[in-house]
Amino acid sequence: ALPLSLFYSDASNPPPKHLVRFSVCKVSTAPQPPHAALALVSLLGLINTVLMAAPRILFGLSRDGLFPAFGARVNAGGTPTLALLLTSLAAVALVLSGSFEQLLAMAAVIYVCLPLTGIAALLWLRQREPQLPRPFLTWGYPLTPLVVAAVSLAFLIGALVSDTAHGLAALGLIAVGYPVCLVCRRGLPA
Repeated sequence: ALPLSLFYSDASNPPPKHLVRFSVCKVSTAPQPPHAALALVSLLGLINTVLMAAPRILFGLSRDGLFPAFGARVNAGGTPTLALLLTSLAAVALVLSGSFEQLLAMAAVIYVCLPLTGIAALLWLRQREPQLPRPFLTWGYPLTPLVVAAVSLAFLIGALVSDTAHGLAALGLIAVGYPVCLVCRRGLPA
């Protein structure tokens, strides 16, 4: 909200009482710490992930039978609308459930877990299925994925030690997806 003094600078003409009562937010002109700018930039990335990537992840999971089939329905333009609605509702629920700092702490843990699952899949497939054609190469394999995994694990351990509650909440959100996957897999042919 804009400060009322912008509109009512004349002391002889004060703002109406109903405006004063509802103007609880103030715009600060004091310099903000550098991490405030970083938080705002991070927020843009979070919004982009929720609105662009998350529905498409649900779409892919639905298409592969790892999430209910409604997630694979798309509109005429190719947008997975039901998956978009579901992820948007989940994002709103998360936003309403806590502060920006809490969401950022949880998102950091989740964002580190996602590449870790990719690295685990890469290492597992290269070990278990070495004859499969490789559509991409991993520079410095196996050293580079192992270094990234080690740094990511160090971050996760640090996050869990320094902010146990939010770290465990993020891991809990990830764990909630596992039963959903198991239920959806029951309908798949063996």
